[in-house]
Amino acid sequence: MTECSGCGACCNPVTLPYTMREYQGSTFDGDAEYDRRFILAHFTQIKRRAGFERRPELVGQITTDSDGAITEVVFYDCDRYEHATGRCLAYEERPSFCRSYPWGSTGPRRNAALPAACAFNADIGRPVVWAERK
Repeated sequence: MTECSGCGACCNPVTLPYTMREYQGSTFDGDAEYDRRFILAHFTQIKRRAGFERRPELVGQITTDSDGAITEVVFYDCDRYEHATGRCLAYEERPSFCRSYPWGSTGPRRNAALPAACAFNADIGRPVVWAERK
């Protein structure tokens, strides 16, 4: 398995299957509750158009939840993401879905919609397009 190269493309913006309203109206157990609280404290939901402009690899992709049900992708800006460097300012405290990106518990998937600069493309036989920071 490839190690993260720290390109930051996965965080600009972050994608999740639920809206902010859904996170506000729920509670979870254990790590999922920590993740929910992190989302509520640090994420701001953004418009889909803006999200797809920054993450064009997701256009036309079908996303599913852990039960296999089709979900909408929801885009978020994270105030712990530093745009200038592409780094996480809360790396040690980041939620579980950030820690397990991109494979989660499923392992590599050939149909994964990864940013071109993501080093994990190598896990599924795709080229990695290294981009210079602006």
